[in-house]
Amino acid sequence: MASITAYKEGWRAQIYVQGERDSQTFCTRREAKAWAAAREHAIRQEKGKSPAARYTLRQMLERYDEEIIPDKRGSRPESLRRFLLQRRRAPSKITHYHPAPKATSTGVANRSAGARPLESLRH
Repeated sequence: MASITAYKEGWRAQIYVQGERDSQTFCTRREAKAWAAAREHAIRQEKGKSPAARYTLRQMLERYDEEIIPDKRGSRPESLRRFLLQRRRAPSKITHYHPAPKATSTGVANRSAGARPLESLRH
């Protein structure tokens, strides 16, 4: 529920919905009421979503770095790995796709460059 009160040179809207507080100041009372109604609605919609739908991977990794990594041994290397992983950009689309070779009843993999025995494909 929203609380609209007179504040210095304007109006202050304060809301408390499902354990989450928020407030903001506005020039007019009408703006404060409109913001409070919209913000309450947004918070209620967010609370119904799963955490995976609410947060991005970046936000989850940053929170992990702030809350979990400092308590672990070897926190510095893990924090650096997280940083480098976050800096790396994933490709927007896959440009090359090489399907795995298909084995036949003769034990030979068929490829466009020629057939090779399956034993030569193992590392």
